[in-house]
Amino acid sequence: MSPTHRECPQLTGNVPTASSSFQLYNEAQSVCVEASGQLLTASPCRPQAPSQLFRWLPGGRLQSWGTQRCVTATRSQNLALVRLEPGREPAGQRWECRAGGLLALAGNELFFNYGNNRQSVVMLYTGDREWSRWVVHGTKDDVCSRACCPPCSKGWTYFQNSCYFYSKMANSWENAQNFCSLLGSQLLEVDGPEEKDHVRKMLEGSSWLGIRDSDVEGTWKRTNGTVVTPESRNGLRGPGGT
Repeated sequence: MSPTHRECPQLTGNVPTASSSFQLYNEAQSVCVEASGQLLTASPCRPQAPSQLFRWLPGGRLQSWGTQRCVTATRSQNLALVRLEPGREPAGQRWECRAGGLLALAGNELFFNYGNNRQSVVMLYTGDREWSRWVVHGTKDDVCSRACCPPCSKGWTYFQNSCYFYSKMANSWENAQNFCSLLGSQLLEVDGPEEKDHVRKMLEGSSWLGIRDSDVEGTWKRTNGTVVTPESRNGLRGPGGT
């Protein structure tokens, strides 16, 4: 039982989870974005109307205050509709600001556009003129000026809606678990291949994980008592592992 490091994912308690609410306003058309079912439309502004309020979530996601759903590009292409979907963090839910009030689908030259169509339905558009430019209603502020704080505290890394902390300080498994608890977290329990790849990049040696075989040698269990299969461990191990 020689591993001496610990990791803690999912920090809770001291990380802001959302920004304050605001309205997205297009000055050229004098309209605000409004949630209308699953669609987003451009409508006359109604201050403090829940259907016109939005807020930033960690990871560059934009959420409708009234529906609690995230602003989502249905496809990464010109004229694709922008809809409201549950917040599962696909690529179509990540947005970033560009100069001059442009709101772009992250990593693309596709901009949030008020929808120059009969229904005034919001869509993606390659054009970067005034119909694709947005400010916070009642101000001249860029919409990203209201963005939420970084998703993780200093010293933690962010991946797929969780925060990870890696410590090089030697300790027992029990003390490592207690340390994580003091941070409002827990020892890492890896849940999928993408997370495994992320963890491997963090590690500099052996590390405690949130699994143990203390009851029966070779039978690994999570801290909640559920058995972990060899396939799901895929080379990652907890205390006593070989």
